[in-house]
Amino acid sequence: PGLAIKDGTIPRAGWYGDRNNFAPRFGFAYDLTGDGRTVIRGGGGVFYMSLYGGSSWRNAYRAFPFIRNNTVNASTDPRNPNISLDNPFPEEEFKLGISTDSAHLHMRTGYMTQQNLTVSRQLDATTVVEVTYAGTKGNKLQRSSRDINAARLGPGSIKSRRPYTNFGTIGILEDSASSTYHSMQMRFDRRLSRGISLLGAYTYSKSIDWSPI
Repeated sequence: PGLAIKDGTIPRAGWYGDRNNFAPRFGFAYDLTGDGRTVIRGGGGVFYMSLYGGSSWRNAYRAFPFIRNNTVNASTDPRNPNISLDNPFPEEEFKLGISTDSAHLHMRTGYMTQQNLTVSRQLDATTVVEVTYAGTKGNKLQRSSRDINAARLGPGSIKSRRPYTNFGTIGILEDSASSTYHSMQMRFDRRLSRGISLLGAYTYSKSIDWSPI
């Protein structure tokens, strides 16, 4: 799994590069009434996020065999101890249940699509109101919460039901997360005398995500 085997087929970066990322942007503004008092503005674009963040490097450099974690439960029976001062790291206890991290070999670069549409109206010489829709959609976002070595349902010990029996938990960094955000934003702006202004804003939004980006 991931970086667990270095056999020449795995690239030095830990996963294959994603070389087809295309990030277009678009924007416009239109004077609806021709007098500059009612304007429609909008835009959108695709924005990529670097893979080389904290979780990415953590899952790469903590992959077996660079780092291995073992958990050993000491026996509560003083007549039959499994750990002693003479042998605090017994081989038979530490050769099982190795926990580690990994990264998906074909992980892609996560990206966000962002879009907005605004209608602005000048009510008088000092007052402007705006209503905006703004939304984002996250695709192929990173997450590392899945254990690819979880024991399958069935009879037998937990170890015997794991895909990789000599390992315990194997967390994997993968691009399986997504996010969705929609919002309505309203703004009221009024310029008063002597440099004083009044600004009011309200946002109603909804967010659903596997990864909060």
